[in-house]
Amino acid sequence: MAEGDLQRLAERLAQGVGPRRLIGLRGGARLAVLARIVQAAGSRTVLVLTAGAKETDRAAQDLAGALGEPAADEGGRVRTFPHPDTPAYDRFSPQPFVVAQRLDVLFRLADPVEGESAPIIVAPWAALADRVPARNIVRARSVRLDIGAWIDRDELVATLISAGYTRQPLVEERGEVAVRGGLVDVFPPQSARPVRIELLGDEVESLREFDPASQRSQGQLGRLVAAPAREILGDRALVVDRSASIRDRGAKQGIDVRKIDELLDTLLRGNLPPGVEAMAPLLQPATETLFDALPEDTLIVVDEPAAGRDALWHSDTERIENWEGAQTGERIVCTPDELALRADAVQAEIERRKPILLERLEVETSDTALTMRSTSQDELSTALRATRADPDAGDALQPLVDSLASWCKQGFRVVLSASALSGADRLHTLLGEYGVSSRLVREPSPLWEWSAAGEIEVRIGASSEGFVLRAEGLAIATEDELFGPREKRRRAGSWREGAAVEALGQLSAGDYLVHAEHGIGIYRGLVMLELGRISDEFLRIEYDDGDRLFVPVHRLNLVQRYVGAEGSAPKIDKLGGTTWEKTKRAVKRSMRNMAKQLLDVHASRELASGVSFPGRDRALEEFEAAFRYEETPDQAAAIEDMLTDLVRDRPMDRLVCGDVGYGKTEVACRGTFQVVMAGKQVAVLVPTTILCQQHTETFEERFRGT
Repeated sequence: MAEGDLQRLAERLAQGVGPRRLIGLRGGARLAVLARIVQAAGSRTVLVLTAGAKETDRAAQDLAGALGEPAADEGGRVRTFPHPDTPAYDRFSPQPFVVAQRLDVLFRLADPVEGESAPIIVAPWAALADRVPARNIVRARSVRLDIGAWIDRDELVATLISAGYTRQPLVEERGEVAVRGGLVDVFPPQSARPVRIELLGDEVESLREFDPASQRSQGQLGRLVAAPAREILGDRALVVDRSASIRDRGAKQGIDVRKIDELLDTLLRGNLPPGVEAMAPLLQPATETLFDALPEDTLIVVDEPAAGRDALWHSDTERIENWEGAQTGERIVCTPDELALRADAVQAEIERRKPILLERLEVETSDTALTMRSTSQDELSTALRATRADPDAGDALQPLVDSLASWCKQGFRVVLSASALSGADRLHTLLGEYGVSSRLVREPSPLWEWSAAGEIEVRIGASSEGFVLRAEGLAIATEDELFGPREKRRRAGSWREGAAVEALGQLSAGDYLVHAEHGIGIYRGLVMLELGRISDEFLRIEYDDGDRLFVPVHRLNLVQRYVGAEGSAPKIDKLGGTTWEKTKRAVKRSMRNMAKQLLDVHASRELASGVSFPGRDRALEEFEAAFRYEETPDQAAAIEDMLTDLVRDRPMDRLVCGDVGYGKTEVACRGTFQVVMAGKQVAVLVPTTILCQQHTETFEERFRGT
């Protein structure tokens, strides 16, 4: 296929014309084809099927990036419909965030918003088999509120809880509700942000979105729709109505009568025991499958169909085996056919809708298939590894430079993908060191707008796999393919305005707090106070003699948690007294004395002379790029400070502190590299033999190929 033909092919596929099977899509080339198909589908619902959970998450992330869409939690079209993360008949229930993702999709299909584009759903094959609540039940159990509506607060909260919401002191996750006086906070599973309902008596006075981290209100809303937060939507009336059926099912399965009575009592109280999904059909008013909820014109695209079919049949077999093992006479369980469709039925329904199949390998079958000429970046990755391992091979990134020149000469749009801005910036700098011109792009855009013919762009999160696809005129290489796999790790958020409020959610009544002006007091919780016509939330802090201080939420920067010797209670200050002022003056005096001593020590050190080492260069950039992790903000700052110290002609005087596993050794490796490359020796001193062995292995691995 010639360049530019992919768009025309995608339009024909979306219209149901031409071959439905595309083969030879190596590397991440399936991403380009999939993005073009979604573009051609317009406002139709698109269902992308993958083999499993990891493939679903990766496909959703890649597709959102290729379409220039924001993340799902920021209002993007691409949504995942995961299979429950617990096996069928497990004694534990799926995690709340998994249920929230599923309800998000079910609600969007049950109650589409006029004028809003249909969702792009990414799901594993096995998730299509699950029986889910019927659309009319999802709509009926959703809460709808308009400004000016009249509603009883307690009745509203009870309705939300019966729909699966969990009552919490603060709302931070989807499916949670919190109540403070006339304020009701709720986080619907289909919403990007939680909503604060402000009641004036029984009237809804305002609806405002708020930040779950800072708890601060944001934009006004005219209407709130809160979808159910769980899939089992039976209520007390349904339990009463089906109690005879539940007893009969329990008797047939040999369940002790007392256990059945205990189960019914729990259900009548509105509680669902862990693992209740095994008897979900008995507690659902009505069920259907995702196929029933999908519009008839839904376009289905299957990524690696053979792997998906295998996973579907494996899930089907596992469900039957688990059912046989669950019939122990200890709890009531429904049959596999009551819980889900059989694998052959799922497969038949997918085939009936004439899906588009995307396959990596070029395997010819009786089906008409179109071969897409594409290549992965395996050869480039192999060449780069060989160059790094050979000390005499020359420039470590020369194979990349040669490939970039070849792609540009052929007129490809070239994109290099990094997982984060730090990596993208480093890659952009490295290319400049090699004399290669590139453009660093921070803003997302759809794949067909990436780069220009014969030009190079460095983008963030463009794709998880590289490829060269002539039909799209696009060549992509990823950071992992250039420098080796990078392990993803959870990063702590940086300190920002409102972080004190986030910490407040972890406080309990009775904790000690320190106010900047009034000293140490005891936290007694949050209260709502009205000042004139304005009502707001305040922290109540109790001082000596029962005096109370009310601190508004927006002044939380004045309050900190008390940290002292463990097991010893601090002395409570008197509100308006002189004890706290005396304490602050004494501390200031002590700090001044300490500062004078430190100043004398550092003045002496500044007079000493040291060795000035070279600054950052291309060799260091390449060494840094081979680091398997993304640097944390604190780690990156420590590295830059250390490199700055090395350039100065003064002895270094720096202590790097951090917990185990926070990257202190990498800071030492960067400094070691610069010193050794300057012809000096480095000694690593450790306190124990075990640490000596560990650091030896770490340094050997880190410096391999340099």
